[in-house]
Amino acid sequence: MLFLLNATTTAILMWQIAKKVSPKVAIVIGASIQFFWPYYDTTRFAFSPFPLVSIAIFEILLLSKVLQGNITAFILAAVVSALPSHFEIASLPPFIALFLTVGIWSLLKKKLTIKHFLVGILALVLVHSARVISEILTGFAQLNAIQKHAAAESNFISSTQFQKFAEEIITIIQEGLIPQNALISIIVAITTIAFLFRLKKANVFIKKFYILTLLLTLFTFFWFSSNTGWHPWDTVYLPPLFFIAILLVISRLRKRYVIPLYLAIMLLQVPVFVKNYAYNFRPTDDASLLVNELAAVDWTYQESQGKGFYVYSYLPSVYDYPYQYLYWWRGTQKYKYVPCEYTTFPGIPDFFIKNYQKYQQPQKPCENIRYLIIEPDKNTSNQDLWLTQVRKNTSLEKEAKFGTIRVEKRKIGS
Repeated sequence: MLFLLNATTTAILMWQIAKKVSPKVAIVIGASIQFFWPYYDTTRFAFSPFPLVSIAIFEILLLSKVLQGNITAFILAAVVSALPSHFEIASLPPFIALFLTVGIWSLLKKKLTIKHFLVGILALVLVHSARVISEILTGFAQLNAIQKHAAAESNFISSTQFQKFAEEIITIIQEGLIPQNALISIIVAITTIAFLFRLKKANVFIKKFYILTLLLTLFTFFWFSSNTGWHPWDTVYLPPLFFIAILLVISRLRKRYVIPLYLAIMLLQVPVFVKNYAYNFRPTDDASLLVNELAAVDWTYQESQGKGFYVYSYLPSVYDYPYQYLYWWRGTQKYKYVPCEYTTFPGIPDFFIKNYQKYQQPQKPCENIRYLIIEPDKNTSNQDLWLTQVRKNTSLEKEAKFGTIRVEKRKIGS
């Protein structure tokens, strides 16, 4: 889904740049962001905050049309601005703030009527209706959880972090411009802003894209500085925006400067991409890598020598989806059977999906052997509690390690 989403985003972005700037610039930027790590990285696996990148790009493209008085774009922007509540609700306020700021400005400049402004607000509210219905049906479970957390002595609104998050914003801008040096990135950002405002014939689309990017960054800064709830994934949308904006600005320079500056930017970005991409193709201790997880699965089958067994996995994420899938896929394809039980704890349902029974076949007669797959976790108290309970009435026969994944083979009843 994320791969298709980012590919669609690239296509729409290129289409708009081709219309507003030039087809050549559209092709260059479309190709460049495929080798920009913070953009590519959000296509690699299903993580709920990653659609924020596409949402941010779509919001800015739509709001740039709103500034020209496009009413349809305002209503669509309302829908897009509300979407973070369904992906990463912590990032919602900056998107809403940007939408309302542009909406109010357009209203004051008479590019929108009161009627159209209220329709946009209604669209914004309606997008949240699914969440409201969910809250009602669950007895306001999430709202109660937030209130409970807010009432605690140490909570995300108990203090501010303006200085700390200012440093994070600089790092984010650095990632989107010159990843090797924060100071040069800030100088480049300031220089391009000055250039845009001094250039009499600066492209209107580029100006709006850059200004809206800066406004979203400003709202993001004030929101996450006002509390301590920020996580790195909450702002994944900012580096791609700065990268696109800087390439757009470069495209408006004199021809003799365009190619050298573009090559300089890419030569500084490509090593970051290559380094991060190559990480997946060399031995590493990362417990989440497929090669290590498969090695752990294969070891349990090889040790069982074709006999039935039980396997329980501990993951910091709590959910054992990786091993649920791998045991079914690897087991049926290579070993022709699945374990008697493969879940997080004895007696816990193997799958939280409909028709899960079909994933429990074929099996072999169950032996009194239990395997524990233990991935590392900073929360050692939870892990220790799990180990104490799942090791009960068993004795250790053998253990192995694959990266930082530890696997224990235990005999039940000793």
